[in-house]
Amino acid sequence: MEIPHLHVEPLRLAASVVIALILIKIASRVARAARDRLEREGLPDIAWWVEKTLLYGTYALALTVVLGALGVSLLGLLTGLGLAGAGAALAARTLIANLLAGLYLAVERPFEVGDRIRVGEYQGEVVDIRIRCTVLRHRGREYLIPNALLIQKTVELLKGEHEVDLRVRVPGPATEIRRRIDRLERELKKAGARHLSLTLEHLEPGEARLRIRSLGLPRDRVQEIVDRVLLVKRPGGTDR
Repeated sequence: MEIPHLHVEPLRLAASVVIALILIKIASRVARAARDRLEREGLPDIAWWVEKTLLYGTYALALTVVLGALGVSLLGLLTGLGLAGAGAALAARTLIANLLAGLYLAVERPFEVGDRIRVGEYQGEVVDIRIRCTVLRHRGREYLIPNALLIQKTVELLKGEHEVDLRVRVPGPATEIRRRIDRLERELKKAGARHLSLTLEHLEPGEARLRIRSLGLPRDRVQEIVDRVLLVKRPGGTDR
């Protein structure tokens, strides 16, 4: 691709940057005020979308102003970068799909910030619903889930679910430890534990360290089954 020669006027460029920053600052204040007012009127879904539209629209306008000072056409730049190509067209369709899905989530609100959800292999607490993606936090990690995926996949709400994360030390020879763990898995599933994970984190002669994670059963019930099936030493655990 041939790179066009840029004729830059320093004063014009500086003025354009200042104008762009002023536009962004004003738009941020207007967007925040509009959102606050709409939320006070009981329209949180519309408020979210209005704020995002104002902000992203202003960013695009500010970029256009600065590029204009550089003598670059935004349309020409996009064309030169190959936006008309098949790969870029696919990326554009994906972006549009995520934006439309974000609009759907803003209006319908199938879940809210603070809810716990599962979609595909991901689960966690919803910490932010953005225009392109939704942010989930789970065990100290954050996952950016494309909004289009939340429309295509089944989203499971985990409200009221008991999530247990427990570590125990299991004494005994290795063959006996594995037999007890197999029995423990059967007993927990029989009691109603779902998405059960039994991880042998450390094994040494005479003792093993086992991590138990599950949904559906309260911690006390899980601990009761563990005590009944295993002869354990408890280093502690956490409920989430």
